[in-house]
This record gives sequence, structure tokens and C-alpha cells, in this order.
Amino acid sequence: MEKNKEKIKLLELIASVQDALLGEIYPSVRRIDVGCKNNCLKIIVYLDREPNEEDFENLAVITTEICADFPSIVDVEEICKKHNGSFSGLTRLDFTAYQRKEE
Repeated sequence: MEKNKEKIKLLELIASVQDALLGEIYPSVRRIDVGCKNNCLKIIVYLDREPNEEDFENLAVITTEICADFPSIVDVEEICKKHNGSFSGLTRLDFTAYQRKEE
């Protein structure tokens, strides 16, 4: 099987994401969801304010770290967006990598 057609295992992806997030979470981050389908990585970062250029740069650092672990990833979708509501109505990806405690 060709390397770029290998299926990414969920537990390996979770470990890679957790490693990539070390030192990259800051107070404005409310939640981070991650999914990978057909070797396409999708990460959504929910913020408590409108995203700025620095938020997208930080997300690019995270995805670069993850992609370094998985050369079979062929596409990346990086989303940063403001979300001040409840998370209960959101469509969840493969897993939630981070969610801050809120009152």
C-alpha cells in the first residue's frame, strides 16, 4: 500500500493533536474539535472573540505539527471562529481535543 493512501488511526491522531496543542492554548480558546476523513484533516478552533491573524498563525503551527506526524494527510481545513453560545448544538467532528471549563 502506498504511504499516502494509509488510513490514519484515530488513537494516533489523538496523541499527535494532544502533543501539538502543548503550549498552544491561550485564554480566548473555548474549544478545539478535530476530524480526519479520507486523509483530510479538519480543525475548528472556537474563540470567545472574533479571530485575528495571530489566531490563524497559531492554528497553522498546530496543523503543521500534526501533518509532520502523518505524511499521508493530503489536505487541511483550518477554521477559527467566534462562538459564545452553547456547544450542545454543534456538529462534532471525530473528537474534541480541548474544551475549557466555563460557568
